[in-house]
Amino acid sequence: MPYMNVLVATRATHGTRHNDFAHAHEAELVCLPAMCDLDQQDPDSSCGCGRAFLGLDSRRSTTTAMIVTLELTFDEYHDNVHRGLLAAGIGRQDDRATLLARTTAIAEDLAERAASHPVGTVLERRGTTVNVRRQPTLNFPMSPKGTAFADSDSRQDNAFVYIYLYGRGEGKWFPAWVDPTARWNGWVLPAFTREAAEHVVDWTNKLHSEEPDEFCSASWDGVDVLLTSPEANEDADPECYVPDRHGRYDFAAGHWRWQAKECGTCEAQAYPDPADRVLVLPHNDACPTRPIP
Repeated sequence: MPYMNVLVATRATHGTRHNDFAHAHEAELVCLPAMCDLDQQDPDSSCGCGRAFLGLDSRRSTTTAMIVTLELTFDEYHDNVHRGLLAAGIGRQDDRATLLARTTAIAEDLAERAASHPVGTVLERRGTTVNVRRQPTLNFPMSPKGTAFADSDSRQDNAFVYIYLYGRGEGKWFPAWVDPTARWNGWVLPAFTREAAEHVVDWTNKLHSEEPDEFCSASWDGVDVLLTSPEANEDADPECYVPDRHGRYDFAAGHWRWQAKECGTCEAQAYPDPADRVLVLPHNDACPTRPIP
């Protein structure tokens, strides 16, 4: 199956500009909507379309997009763009041939932009230009099964990680050790203690019980974690995650879109308090304060 770079919505670096906004679903495909006359003159105007990416599923906007790699052919990508634009009311007055040519050109432009920078790059829009807001952290070498070659270099949790799920928000946070230099398509590669891994397994099975056709199921085989995809054949072997030399589990690292909780302005990473393990989210002086749920 071919892979290609695409632009998806992200909350990474939000707050860098005072007028950032994030209404699109995290990690959904995005496009560049047309601009009004006001924003053509000033992308910082009250409208905001001149600094927006548009979510193809939610039809809501965000000021930042990230480059990731997805298992897609260009035709499949174009179908997503085509459906998203139609749902947003773009091109409804065009005849079939004109609409097809229009959406193909838009998909080609988006694919070219995504191919012009490394995976994990965060982009921002400023009127007619799209600029790099943050360069990616270098990707970590990956093993054939998709997990990091190196074991965790620390026995201490240094982050809280989560997965943003459509319609469910950030979901549950789990303490983990995260290598600050390791990324997969811009997503972090967490390593969990046995205790945290048990909570991840329970959370995974809760999601599976609610939507068995959408979410994996997980189980324990001694000290190993077995992960079964809802799309797997009955005779297919589950993915097996074994503890590393520190007893940690790289649970679906390199497969799931794990994110580290961080300050949206300064990108300072949240961490567990050494005394009671509650989440601590530091901010620099320039960051707006906001309560932690």
